[in-house]
This record gives sequence, structure tokens and C-alpha cells, in this order.
Amino acid sequence: MRVIVVLYDSWCPFCKRSIKKFRKFDCLNRVEFLSFREEKYVDEYNLDIEQLKKRMHSIILENNKVEVGIDAINRICKNSPLLWPLVPILTISSYCGIGHKIYDWISSKRLIFPTGCNGDACKL
Repeated sequence: MRVIVVLYDSWCPFCKRSIKKFRKFDCLNRVEFLSFREEKYVDEYNLDIEQLKKRMHSIILENNKVEVGIDAINRICKNSPLLWPLVPILTISSYCGIGHKIYDWISSKRLIFPTGCNGDACKL
């Protein structure tokens, strides 16, 4: 049963590797990972594409609550029992603001390959 949907940037190799790792920890299949580069998902969840380009978004399906950046990562961890040990750290880092700053710094350094990427190889 999917509990949350996570929208991520499939044009970003770092993001794709991160999502691949998160999938391995999602032993209960509670998280659905979708690329916001498929416009149908942006429209379906009524999200701002410019904000999606800056930060990963998670949506709690029960109440349509949207969380972004470090809070989206924390939501993934809350839904993956193997990642529960990270929840207190992520919660505190979000609350004090440092988690958002670190997330934004990492996000600003990532590379985007707009077409033809599959795994670690890209056809440009």
C-alpha cells in the first residue's frame, strides 16, 4: 500500500542514485517515486514546476500534505522502518534550519542532463 508519493528530478544523476538507494530501504512498499519531468504528475498533484526543480517533494496520500526538501527526505525515512534511526536527526536538523541549508547547498551543486540519461550513462 502506497502511503506517500515522492516527486524527484530524473534528469539529475545524483537524484536518481539517491532514489535507487531509498527504494532498497522501502521494504514495505510504502513510497512511490515519480519523476516530476513527466508533466502529468505535476498536473495531477497541482505542484509548481519551478519549486520541484529546486527541491524534492513528498505528498502524504491520506491528506495530500506536501513536504519539500529535507522534510521530504524525512518523510521517506518515516515510511521506511530500516531508515527510522535517521528520523530524529533529520527532524532536529529541519527544526533548527540547518537541514534545509544543507539540502539547498547540495541541490545547488547537482548536475542536470536533460535528455537520454539511463543509469550512469547519458546519450547527448
